[in-house]
Amino acid sequence: IDLAKRTFKSERYGLAYLRETLGLERYAPTHHRAYADAISAYHVMQKSLKNLPHSITSADMLIRFSKSKKIAT
Repeated sequence: IDLAKRTFKSERYGLAYLRETLGLERYAPTHHRAYADAISAYHVMQKSLKNLPHSITSADMLIRFSKSKKIAT
């Protein structure tokens, strides 16, 4: 969720809301089930990774970036 907040704008960042707004129901038609939530989280992560600055080159940098206070523009 922290990474999503840093890499794309959304009205809310709850997994159920992101599933709906990103159209992820086709991948995991239910929510609050372990498998469906994991698939949804995977797709949210994919979207976040596509929007990362090119300067992020390591897992440590990714963690620091996701925890920083700046919100996506």
